[in-house]
Amino acid sequence: MLMAGLRVSVLLLYPSNEIVRTWHRFYALDKGEVELLVAGSSHAYATFDPAVISRTTGMNCYLLTSVMSKETARQYAQAEYNPSEWVISEVNQVYFHKLAQLCQEEGILFYVVMAPMYDVYIRSINYDSCTDKIKALAESEGVLFLDCNLHYDEIGLTAVDFEDAFNGYHHLNGAGAQKVTEFVMETLFGQS
Repeated sequence: MLMAGLRVSVLLLYPSNEIVRTWHRFYALDKGEVELLVAGSSHAYATFDPAVISRTTGMNCYLLTSVMSKETARQYAQAEYNPSEWVISEVNQVYFHKLAQLCQEEGILFYVVMAPMYDVYIRSINYDSCTDKIKALAESEGVLFLDCNLHYDEIGLTAVDFEDAFNGYHHLNGAGAQKVTEFVMETLFGQS
């Protein structure tokens, strides 16, 4: 019985789902402990390096991001989708507006940053369809939209350096994340 109780306690305190653990850690933070919050998907996780943010801005950073599991990646690869018909769901639009309003009310700076993807992949999809919608949504709230895919040369990402910066067509490796984080911090805060 003691072992069963310990197992339940461990599951409640340390859930096996990485996303849930990330949110638990976020809500356990003290007020003011984090000065820069990066929220997003696995793209954000693979793009921003908290150590670089701390070094370049002096701010404490927390990545409130999700990592794609192998199972989710498999499902994503098998999914039949038409990238020319990408939409931002009504629910996501509502939450975006709520987040933008909350940031405005609390005096929190809010930016939308599109993580870089390998340029060969971008050319294979209707990238503009997606980014035009995201940019319009950001502009509707007066939020700066920074598309890192338009700044390959400034960041130092080149097609010939795939292995030096990318971990796949959608995600950066550590060296790529360092380059992009430095570029974004310089662009947003004038810090390098």
